Amino acid sequence: MLDLSNNKMLSGRIPNFPKNGSLRMISLSNTKFSELSNCNLSGPIPSTMENLTNLVYLGFSLNNFIGSIPYFQRSKKLTYLDLLYNSLTGLLSPAHFEGLSELVYMNLGNNLLNGILPAYIFELPSLQKLFLCSNEFVGQLNKFRNASSSLLKIIDVSNNHLNGSIPKSIFGIERLKVLSLSSNLFSETLPFEMIGMLSYLTNLDLSYNNLTIDVSSSNSTTFTFPHLRILKLASCQLQEFPRLKLLSEIRILDLSDNQIHEPIPNWIWENWLWISLSTESFLQSAGVPEAALQYSRQSYVVGLALQQAKG
Repeated sequence: MLDLSNNKMLSGRIPNFPKNGSLRMISLSNTKFSELSNCNLSGPIPSTMENLTNLVYLGFSLNNFIGSIPYFQRSKKLTYLDLLYNSLTGLLSPAHFEGLSELVYMNLGNNLLNGILPAYIFELPSLQKLFLCSNEFVGQLNKFRNASSSLLKIIDVSNNHLNGSIPKSIFGIERLKVLSLSSNLFSETLPFEMIGMLSYLTNLDLSYNNLTIDVSSSNSTTFTFPHLRILKLASCQLQEFPRLKLLSEIRILDLSDNQIHEPIPNWIWENWLWISLSTESFLQSAGVPEAALQYSRQSYVVGLALQQAKG
């Protein structure tokens, strides 16, 4: 085990690793390791890391690593991989992670990775939490072939350049709790009741794509997600309010930058702690209580504490 995390004065490069190395856990999170010029390494994460066949845990987040990600295909025991907030580049290939049957957590967020997302990443049999947000990924999401048996609880691919339709099979991942697809280029008309298939969902963000969320046929009595607490549908071409009256657990609701012009129903103020609807002029025309507008004069956001909403 090697744990050098939170040593902010630590800098330099990572040494090469011997073949068949016995190291099982490495954590260098929140240090200042960076690539040194005139080195023989192609990047600060040496390719010899592929020799660590007994590796179980790898935490390299919050550094300044550059270059490509090493191939971890031989690290069959790897369960945790965190490369969040670096400057890693390149494509993801099968040689990176394919066959890692014990991998539970993967965070590649906030890097400079690009290309098309390979389907196998979403099909790793033990994977529960997957963060690929804030990269440069392009293309379409592939169909989730193992949706019914998937253990995925978190999928975050927000802030990329993904396009096309959202695969309907994603709504068949029964254990999914967090789904963030915001700030991409997805383009289609999506029936709101499709989301209701995810009965364990707690957090959904579809904002800022080219989506049209169709709520015209939705009925609040048909929804089955009793755990939904965060719903963000900003800029989703909404024409009317979703029928959410019975979803009492929602605490954050973002419907800003839509095309809703109907009066705001009274029940919308009953449960939520934070609501973002639109500009103040719309809120006034829609009949928002003056007490609520007092909280939105500067930001044009309605943010209500629970007791204030009920008052």
